[in-house]
Amino acid sequence: MHTTLFLLSGDAKTILTAHALPEDTIVQPFSERELTQPLMVRKRFLQTKGRIFFGTKVLHLQRYRLMLKLFLFLSGKSRAAILDESGKRENYSLLRFIFVDIWKLLVEIIASAFIVLKTYLELESLQRAKKV
Repeated sequence: MHTTLFLLSGDAKTILTAHALPEDTIVQPFSERELTQPLMVRKRFLQTKGRIFFGTKVLHLQRYRLMLKLFLFLSGKSRAAILDESGKRENYSLLRFIFVDIWKLLVEIIASAFIVLKTYLELESLQRAKKV
């Protein structure tokens, strides 16, 4: 079975050693900028056979975990993991994504929309106050 490590940050050898991944693991660089191109990310995940891992320097500082899980879901992948150099691991499973993570993502989207709307309304009221 093929194993692919998409390296977001950190040292690939340290991550491979900390998680005892096979020596023949394919390491591919993966930039956070790539997340702005969802179709390309989905295509890349679809082309990847076998197990998928994401490597990062520090797991709890990785801010795009939900987006990575969303792209895995859209690609039809059922298992993956996000790994860090210290040996910590956050597993992705299809069921956990559907019943837990998707709701977190939805709350983040609603909260972001609320903040944008509130800021817009405050700016509008400030502009009206200047005109008077």
